[in-house]
Amino acid sequence: MDPGPRRTPRLPERADAVLVRWPAAQMAHSITSAVLAGHSRFLAGVAEEHLGVPEDDFWALVRDALLGWRAGHPDRAAEFDALGLLAPEVGRVALNREHRTGGGFHDRAERDAAPDVVHGSVPNPVAAVPAGVPA
Repeated sequence: MDPGPRRTPRLPERADAVLVRWPAAQMAHSITSAVLAGHSRFLAGVAEEHLGVPEDDFWALVRDALLGWRAGHPDRAAEFDALGLLAPEVGRVALNREHRTGGGFHDRAERDAAPDVVHGSVPNPVAAVPAGVPA
């Protein structure tokens, strides 16, 4: 299910007109590859080493934050579920393949419309889902 474009509440109409909207699958990939794999996996190690927060506990906190957002926005729960952020596996970005396709890692602002090169999948660290919550 792809909820499709929708106007962003409280965003000025001029800004909303230029806001990039992605299909649910592409949005989910962006969140899992950029936010979870690209940033949070490093924070998990820092939290464990410097704060004594075990990695599993860190990912449980991330999962709880996601589920908290879902619970706080029941009108958007179907859209959240469509993203599949809690799926057992996520697409693995093949950085070397992406680099070889010619776009490299520079000028990303011009390449954001193109999807990453994905090859295979990896376990999703936030996949442990409480009973009754769709993955």
